[in-house]
Amino acid sequence: MARKFILIRGILTVLAGSIILVLIAGAVLYISKQKAKPRPGTVFEDLGNEHVREITTPHKPYNSVPPTSGPHLPRIAPWGIAEVQVPDELIVHNMEDGGIIINYDPVRIASKDIEKLKGLMGTYDDQILLHPYIKPELPSPIVLTAWTKLLTLESFDEAKIREFITAYRSIDHHEKK
Repeated sequence: MARKFILIRGILTVLAGSIILVLIAGAVLYISKQKAKPRPGTVFEDLGNEHVREITTPHKPYNSVPPTSGPHLPRIAPWGIAEVQVPDELIVHNMEDGGIIINYDPVRIASKDIEKLKGLMGTYDDQILLHPYIKPELPSPIVLTAWTKLLTLESFDEAKIREFITAYRSIDHHEKK
């Protein structure tokens, strides 16, 4: 009877160990596939996160329109919907804090798409800013930006917008000391 118990315990131990190994292998495979998945948007060189005192303070030029990193004010713009263009030096800090900026050209975008963008904003509580971007001209009617990332859209595409937001929102880009 004792030998039978020892044999059963040994079999159960091997079975439990095998199950744990299969679960670990599955988790590793899942994580590696997620990392290998292409992320949305174009990647730009990180221009750093130098603070400037005022919007008018001279600084090195940005490497994208709208900017995706670089010199910025030491404060952020309020999250949500802005009715006027927010200065580049302000929105860059929002992105450094993990925010997503949805820029749109009010001249080239359909009014129904602006309403869809505003409706989409209602599904997020923070770290998203929607604003019209007038000068300089955007490369497309809708441009999403995150720290060093930029996605252009010719019209409202909820799936692509949500994919971009999911990929980059809430990632802090402050220099670690």
